[in-house]
Amino acid sequence: MMRHTTLGSILLLAVTCIMAARADTVIEFDITKMDWTYVEGPLGMSGTTTLKVCRATDFADPESVILEVSPNPPGVETPYLGAVDTDPKCAVFSVDGDVLPDSTERIYKLVFETTAGGTERGSITYSMTFSDPVFKLSCYEIEYVRLSMVTGHLTADSCPASSSSDTPPLSICYARTDTGTVCANQLDTNSPNTIVCVPIPPTTASDATPTTSTVKALSYANKLLTATDPTVSEMLIRKYADAPTDFTLEFCTNAVCPVPDTFTVGEDKYELCFVNSVSGVTGVAKDEFQDLSLAALPSKTSVDLRFLNLNPDRKYLIYKTTNADAVEPVDQNTINLDCSNINLGSYCYGFFESEDGITLPDFIAISYDDADKSNVIISPSTFPASSVEQKS
Repeated sequence: MMRHTTLGSILLLAVTCIMAARADTVIEFDITKMDWTYVEGPLGMSGTTTLKVCRATDFADPESVILEVSPNPPGVETPYLGAVDTDPKCAVFSVDGDVLPDSTERIYKLVFETTAGGTERGSITYSMTFSDPVFKLSCYEIEYVRLSMVTGHLTADSCPASSSSDTPPLSICYARTDTGTVCANQLDTNSPNTIVCVPIPPTTASDATPTTSTVKALSYANKLLTATDPTVSEMLIRKYADAPTDFTLEFCTNAVCPVPDTFTVGEDKYELCFVNSVSGVTGVAKDEFQDLSLAALPSKTSVDLRFLNLNPDRKYLIYKTTNADAVEPVDQNTINLDCSNINLGSYCYGFFESEDGITLPDFIAISYDDADKSNVIISPSTFPASSVEQKS
């Protein structure tokens, strides 16, 4: 909670005198960002809160910079005297004690006085409410805190890029613990673009337990990835690389998760973590998935296919399927392919023909020939809306 902090009668008297001496003319400006930090004091003693408040233009020729804080509806204002920061567009305030924003809505009013007698003022009203519990979890040795926010929208400044949540009005974020802060906007309807950054709140629940969910199928027919555990509700995913980018957060429905638009048919390996979070984070599963650059070329009488042979020691199964999400358990007309004589990284080929009553497939699926099908990839539609290509 924000606690009232006395700065001393001399300081408060000085602030009051400065404010009383000003004329009535006030120029309004927009606050663009409020950046809060808190440093614990030694041996359990009270720490220090620092706030940097910024706008789009410089604070030129300052005589005083004052932050007035009051409850909403307006009540008694508590003034704090600050100074222009090394960044001339920002003013900085340092206060003894923990005065970070919390679930109580407050009015923050920044008043800037010039030596020429002018007054400029910007204000914003907000609270910051995070839902309990706050979970900590690990994905490929990166430590995250999973946050859900009731007020405002958590921004991409400190969160993985994400799709829109299926459970509004909560805004969900996986904040890396090494960033130290998390940011939000849309806290005030009158100032929706103002960004407010605060220290990552402490975890209030045990670390998530590792689970064993894996990828069931990756479908390029509808850009969806399905997990084996039906309770999976969120997914962190990225392309493997020597210097990988941050994960993308996707929200899943019944273990079916959208794939980022930037992920297209190719030879990428994907690293991902499935999260069970229907009633709090109950588990996290780590997995990886290898794309095989599966391509299907249809004609009126057959569908040719090719894929990269990235595991010459393993055999492949090719299926026809009418399901864009998964391979049906029956009537698959399976093709078994042994590509052991094909060099690593070269293409293997196969085809379906419309002979002996076999209908051409809507989609082609490929997997490894394991006891349980693994690394299942489903092609885009073999017969898109456009005309079918004629092979010579």
